[in-house]
Amino acid sequence: MIKILIVDKDMNLAASVVRAMDTRQIRVDVAQTEVDALAAMRAEPALVFVRTRGWRAEEIKRLIGRIRSREPAVLVAVIASGGSADDEVSLRRLGILCYLQEPVSTDLVQEVVRGAASLGSAFGLGGTRGERFHTKQGTLMKEDCR
Repeated sequence: MIKILIVDKDMNLAASVVRAMDTRQIRVDVAQTEVDALAAMRAEPALVFVRTRGWRAEEIKRLIGRIRSREPAVLVAVIASGGSADDEVSLRRLGILCYLQEPVSTDLVQEVVRGAASLGSAFGLGGTRGERFHTKQGTLMKEDCR
């Protein structure tokens, strides 16, 4: 069983994930605030989805930094409702698994969960501009996927 934590202020992503996933194989916890998200880390999720809608860029960076420092092995996927290329690169430098732009299909969420469950370590999943970003020995790498 894979454990997932979803951080979403308005809970729309959480509802979609619960409907889309086979909940016999996945345990989904939900948090609406940074405090709730950090408290939910005690359940040791393997994957954390952070939806940026309603959060300032600095809040997202702080939350991801705190999650990664508390549990370095946890994979973090960001679902952005806006943001710039610079925001994406700065979050990738924090070691996120992937950066997805809304709208995000349930098929893509399932693909991220399957990838996280099978790999158990960070991998690069397509960027927003035909690029794939990943880390190699702690260095941010970029390749063209067009």
